[in-house]
Amino acid sequence: MKTIIRDTPGNYHSTIMNEEMHDLVKWENYYYYIGENEGLYRVKTTLESEPEVLVEHNISNFTITEQGIFYSLYRRSSMYLEEDNGVYQMDLEGKERKLVYKVNDTVEIAKVNGDLLFRATGEYGYEDIKWYELGTDQ
Repeated sequence: MKTIIRDTPGNYHSTIMNEEMHDLVKWENYYYYIGENEGLYRVKTTLESEPEVLVEHNISNFTITEQGIFYSLYRRSSMYLEEDNGVYQMDLEGKERKLVYKVNDTVEIAKVNGDLLFRATGEYGYEDIKWYELGTDQ
């Protein structure tokens, strides 16, 4: 979907973004979104600026918390799932990353009462709800 975001101070309009995207989230001074090639991007909320690529491709969904960005990576090559599929955590700059949970596919990620819930498919396609306590490695 083509999305245009405009800053509207008074009667003046300036275009901040004009991109193909989905899952747009505003956090502090940035917009985060899934864009081209299902990559994760961010762009400043003021003035036109070039989008920064945080993760190049294959993001199925993400959420942002005080502890950083949690996102799911999903890739399939021919009939087999890739080894790096799972839920990851990274800082807001997109620099430090770690695997939080190894899973075939994550359908949804949500922050609930200070923790993270995600609905994932496991072996044989069965869905399961996983709970991750933010601020811990559990």
